[in-house]
Amino acid sequence: MSMTVLDRHEMSSVPRSAAQPRWQDGDAPLPSIYLSHGYPGLLDDELWLSELFEWAMSMPKPRGVVVVSAHWENAPTSITSPTANTPLVYDFGGFEQRFYELTYPTPDASTLVPGSPR
Repeated sequence: MSMTVLDRHEMSSVPRSAAQPRWQDGDAPLPSIYLSHGYPGLLDDELWLSELFEWAMSMPKPRGVVVVSAHWENAPTSITSPTANTPLVYDFGGFEQRFYELTYPTPDASTLVPGSPR
């Protein structure tokens, strides 16, 4: 199996990301970003990946990330899960099978959500 753009990006970015300073109380507020999640093909765009990564590296690593899905209109609005390893929802179709096999090991975010089970 040949390496994808995402594979190559991860090889170079993971070590740098691990060394990135974490946001601390007293640091400036972090910016917000709107990032469309509807096109898996962006993971094949080397320029897009590198620009997004360099932008992220220009600031401290956040404690958590809030993702607002287009499906928020379903009531009630809720946090799906603050627990580690929440599975991805593949709510798209018509793309290469490899995009349906991608995983993301979400970290435990229960300390960021008041009243969540720990």
